[in-house]
Amino acid sequence: MASKPLTITLTPELYEFVRSRSAGGDYNSDSEVVRDGLRLLKERDQLVKDWLKEQVVPAYEKLKANPGNALTREQSEARLAERRSQRRAKRKEPAA
Repeated sequence: MASKPLTITLTPELYEFVRSRSAGGDYNSDSEVVRDGLRLLKERDQLVKDWLKEQVVPAYEKLKANPGNALTREQSEARLAERRSQRRAKRKEPAA
């Protein structure tokens, strides 16, 4: 695919980050740093879209079909706290 030039303006912090990655030898040019960052952004956006489509929408539809299964905020927080507690306890168990 042919490249097309584009002029962008960066904050000083982002500018220094791009320059340090190319100067450090991780990339051959500033453009490579920006292209790689944009590829990662595109990949992340696709992962979010997939998550919404595959997990959030079905969960919402299931909840809509049976609202009686909904948890209150307090119930959700209690369940999460219990799961965290169980994980911590599991990590502290000696290996058999």
